[in-house]
Amino acid sequence: MKITVLVENTSTINGYEKEKGLSFYITTDHHKILFDCGMGSKFSNNARKMGIDLSGVDVAFISHGHQDHGGGLDEFLRINKIAPIYIQKTTFGKYYAKIRDRFYYGGLNQKLSANPRFTVLDGTARIDEELQVVSGIPRKKESKNLYMKSGGQYLPDVFEHEQSLVISEKGKKVLISGCSHCGIDNILSSAQELFGNIDFVIGGFHLIAYDFEKDEDLLEIDSLAKNLLAENAAYYTCHCTSTAGYSRLKKSMGERIGYLSTGNTIFI
Repeated sequence: MKITVLVENTSTINGYEKEKGLSFYITTDHHKILFDCGMGSKFSNNARKMGIDLSGVDVAFISHGHQDHGGGLDEFLRINKIAPIYIQKTTFGKYYAKIRDRFYYGGLNQKLSANPRFTVLDGTARIDEELQVVSGIPRKKESKNLYMKSGGQYLPDVFEHEQSLVISEKGKKVLISGCSHCGIDNILSSAQELFGNIDFVIGGFHLIAYDFEKDEDLLEIDSLAKNLLAENAAYYTCHCTSTAGYSRLKKSMGERIGYLSTGNTIFI
C-alpha cells in the first residue's frame, strides 16, 4: 500500500502547493483511491506535478461535509469520469463555523448533491474485501464553534456526516481519517471492535481548536496520547492536528507518531 499526501496545511517540498485542507491518494493491490480532495484545485495541481493521474482513480471517499475536505469535488468530477464517490447521507448538510458571533458557511457545494456519481451510505458499510467504512461514532464532546443548520436554527454539529476508511491488505489494517471530529481514539476503538486490530492510523486529529495556554486543554491532549499509546498501532497525523498539537503529542508518543506534509509518501 502506498499513501501520498496530495495536499495538506504544510509543505516541505519545493513546488508543491499547500492549503488548509486535506487529500490523500492511496494505491493498493486492487484500488486507486482518492480520500478527500482539499479546498479546490491544489490537490490536482500537486498530483499532476507528482505524476499521478487522477483520471484513473477507481473509488473516492469524502470524510465529511466541510469545504476543506470536499471543496475540490468540482475539480475531481471534471478530471475523473469513473469513480464512485462514497459519502454519508448527511454529507451535503448545511454546516457552519461560528466566528465572533457570526456564522460562516463551511459546507459543500449544494449544487453537486444530486450528482449520480455519489454513493450515499447510512453509517458503517463494507465496500469490498479491502475497503470498509466506519461511521456513526459517539462524540466525546461538542466541537468548538462548529454548527449545522436545521429548521432555520444553528445547532452544534453532531457529525453524523463523518466517516473514516479502513483498508485491509496483506494482513495489515490501516485506518484513514479526515478530521476525527468524533475523537480519533473513539474512531480507532470502534474500528477495532468492528474489524479487528488496526496497525496504522493516518489523518487529522482535530487539535487545531485547542488553546495551548490552558491546562485543561493540555491535559486532554495528554490523555489522548495515553489512549493512543495503549493501542498496538503506529500513527501519522497532519492537517487539523496542527503543528502545536503534533508537538504536544510527540512529547508523549515519541517514535509512535509522525507528521505528514504535502508531497510526503509512506509505504505499508
